[in-house]
Amino acid sequence: MKKFLTLIIVILFLLPSSTLQAQAYRQDQVYVNAGVSFAFNWYRPTVNAFWNDYNYSFTPPLIVSVEKGLSEYFSAGVYGTHRSYGWDYKRIDGFYENRYTRMSFGGRVSLHYVDLLNEHLDLGLPAGELDLYITGILGFNTYKESITRPSYRETDRDLDFFIGPVLGARYFFSNNFGVYLEAGRGSLGLANGGITLKF
Repeated sequence: MKKFLTLIIVILFLLPSSTLQAQAYRQDQVYVNAGVSFAFNWYRPTVNAFWNDYNYSFTPPLIVSVEKGLSEYFSAGVYGTHRSYGWDYKRIDGFYENRYTRMSFGGRVSLHYVDLLNEHLDLGLPAGELDLYITGILGFNTYKESITRPSYRETDRDLDFFIGPVLGARYFFSNNFGVYLEAGRGSLGLANGGITLKF
């Protein structure tokens, strides 16, 4: 117990200095965002009295991106997303099931502008911890729909092109760890957020 308390005290003592040493956007560094979309509407069918053993399942809309700083203001990288949901139920005439999967992948380019705001507008933003950026996303969406009915089963696939602008912000609590929030016409929804790792 004494060792545990000592460890907690050491962590609390080191935390402020770690925060003061935090760095936001820098050229030649790699940034990894991992999060979920929380502005996406999931369709869920209405259950009625004729459906028995109704089951609904889904995986959260997951988003991962990796970017590398290319210059003082610009970075570029790749992203990938995944979401799926479905339901199944039994009726008097047999078994019904619907499954949907969507995946996205592509590239992204970002303009980081905290230093520009501080230089031209003298806002005094904490550039050491805060990273504000505008991102352009370019990629593809893949869709898969599987339908099972008592008398047949079918699977449809589709692929389309995607482009969208995003506004983002990162805040770093240490040299390598922070959180992020993005809003705009993203690949899965209107907003997503999560953690950021910097290398």
